[in-house]
Amino acid sequence: MRPLAAKADAEQLQDLLALAAEGRLTPVIERRYSFAEAQTALAHIDSGRVVGKIVVIAASDS
Repeated sequence: MRPLAAKADAEQLQDLLALAAEGRLTPVIERRYSFAEAQTALAHIDSGRVVGKIVVIAASDS
């Protein structure tokens, strides 16, 4: 599998915005990592087995 790169144009972005506003756009987040686990997150991405997005949380809300 190879990375997908796409060019977005204004019409496509408006369509995505409309889907998000209607609640019909759902991001797929495979896993969340703390900032301290960033190295593990990168290793997970490099494994090539990521199905959704990987999120690294930089700071706590507390």
